Amino acid sequence: MPDRLLAVRYVRRAAGFWVAVHLFLGVVSGGVVLALDPPAALLLFAIAGGLGVFDATKRHELLFLQNLGVPRSMVAVLWIATAATLELSAHLVSLAVR
Repeated sequence: MPDRLLAVRYVRRAAGFWVAVHLFLGVVSGGVVLALDPPAALLLFAIAGGLGVFDATKRHELLFLQNLGVPRSMVAVLWIATAATLELSAHLVSLAVR
């Protein structure tokens, strides 16, 4: 597991990605999108994991993390866990609002 300071960086980026996706879907659909359907949420998680690895590769952070003993998959796991936590929270809020 990466250090807390390193993990916070990836969690913030993943949360920003999640918010951007929901804002984009809200603009495209003309309404507010609180939670996605399960198949769409799974697709969002897969995209988030791939984007996390791509982002870390683009910023040349994977080499640094691998030198610290952090596997490449940990970056994807952090992005997926963040997106899943936020999506679950949004789904619970949408159920409470109904």
